[in-house]
Amino acid sequence: MGDYGDPGICMAGYNSIYGNGTYSGKQIYNARSDYTVKARRNYWNGTPSSSLFHGSVDYYYWLNSDPLSGGSLLAISPGPMGAPVLSKAMGSGKDRPIKLDRIQRLRSFIAQYPESPKAAMSLREIFHYIRGDYQDKLGMGNWIGEYLNGLYKDYGSYDLGRTALELLVIVHESIGDIQGAISLAEEGVKSLEGESRKYMMATLATYYIQQNELEKAQTLYNELKRSYPKDGQLLQMVSEDLSDAPGKNNEGFEKQYPASQRGKQWPAHFSLSQNYPNPFNPTTTIRYQLPKAAHVIVGIYDLQGRLVETLVNGEREPGSYSVTWHAENQPSGVYFYRIHAGKFTATKKLLLLK
Repeated sequence: MGDYGDPGICMAGYNSIYGNGTYSGKQIYNARSDYTVKARRNYWNGTPSSSLFHGSVDYYYWLNSDPLSGGSLLAISPGPMGAPVLSKAMGSGKDRPIKLDRIQRLRSFIAQYPESPKAAMSLREIFHYIRGDYQDKLGMGNWIGEYLNGLYKDYGSYDLGRTALELLVIVHESIGDIQGAISLAEEGVKSLEGESRKYMMATLATYYIQQNELEKAQTLYNELKRSYPKDGQLLQMVSEDLSDAPGKNNEGFEKQYPASQRGKQWPAHFSLSQNYPNPFNPTTTIRYQLPKAAHVIVGIYDLQGRLVETLVNGEREPGSYSVTWHAENQPSGVYFYRIHAGKFTATKKLLLLK
């Protein structure tokens, strides 16, 4: 590992570091004289010593057993200026035995170290594999819900259990069990904290709106506004969903609210809002406003700038619009969405997490 990072760079614990190769004969090569690489609570296949490292490395509180029962969670890959850097060993992702082996290793780690922050990350990786397996070639589609439920019940007070709850909400929504998703989201609003709670509140408000439980949605929106008054974009999106509820289109097509039909003034300027929710899985809504009629094109692009999907391509009257992107068949990652409306152009980023 070559440390060319920012102050306070930290290599997460509960990993197998041995067997990853070396750089200049060292397991970790810290090229910075003014920073310390933190590598506590890792497994080195024996008692580590300073001879394994170059530069300042904090390797104390090492583990006496391999957290993954063989193999290494992290691998070395070429980095800036040819220096090795730490990255996840994700495997090829193309073949069933490799994926199943990877999932088993992650499950083993979670079972041994459920209180580790890394356990929640491992769970998200398992979920990523299974959610991306649309044809259920791994044969684990029916298993994941039971597994998440068990983790939530057993470790609800840890990051692992809270993450399991968030993922359970997605599972129930994906199978059409909105009432089940609502019940779990209600538990999440009570037990989660910070950003997780904020987005769970917004998700629950959306569920209430879909079920036409508008009083509950309004109450939750008021609480969201009190708790997170600075998140203007999120508040605006939930507010717009509430105001649009009587004419809400749940089929995923573009919703049109021309000013002439809504009895409101036309928007003052062109605008493209941040998608909601974001991150998302597998659908998200994109809103835009037109102060005058224009030919509108809204497209999704990957990181290489290649067009993934065109969501809108046609003439539109002045007004406010929203369109839903269904990304079930796309891999996780960062995407961009771009609008062209007359001479107006804007681009924003969105994150798909499966």
